[in-house]
Amino acid sequence: MKHYISKTIVGFDDDGRIVGHEIVLTKPDTLAATKNMFSRMSRIGISNIHVVQYKAKRYNKIVRESNKRRKDRKMTKAEVAEILADDSSES
Repeated sequence: MKHYISKTIVGFDDDGRIVGHEIVLTKPDTLAATKNMFSRMSRIGISNIHVVQYKAKRYNKIVRESNKRRKDRKMTKAEVAEILADDSSES
């Protein structure tokens, strides 16, 4: 069986509700290699990490969700124009 390491992040949103999400830190690998990496990460101080058994559906879902959170929204032309107008008015 393959395993991977994930990290759980729990916090509060703007409304004060508890929210949490999981981030995949490693690719699926053998149990021995994953345990070795887990001990290394623990020693350098990474907290809230877990060794998880690889199931493709769950793993891919977590990766997709983390990609959505990481992507930046592109700026519109109106936002760029506003920034340039502010810069020119300050000079």
